[in-house]
Amino acid sequence: MAKPKSNKDGYQRVLAVITKSKLAECLGLTRQAVGNWGDEVPEAWAYRVSIITGVPIDEILPEVAPDVHRKLKELAI
Repeated sequence: MAKPKSNKDGYQRVLAVITKSKLAECLGLTRQAVGNWGDEVPEAWAYRVSIITGVPIDEILPEVAPDVHRKLKELAI
C-alpha cells in the first residue's frame, strides 16, 4: 500500500488493518465515538492507534506528524 499523503488517507490505512468496532473496543470507546471521528484519527488518539494497529504515526497523520512527534517528545513518551 502506498504511503498516505493526507490524514484522511491515513485513517483509511488504519481501517485496512482493523475495523472501527475492534478499534473502539481496544481503545475502550464506543463504536459511535470512533464513528464521530469523521475522516481522520484525532491527534489525541494517534499514538494509541499506532500501537494497536502497527501503523506508524507518520502514516496515520502525515499532515501533522512532526507536531505529534514534538508533543510526544515533550511528554517523554
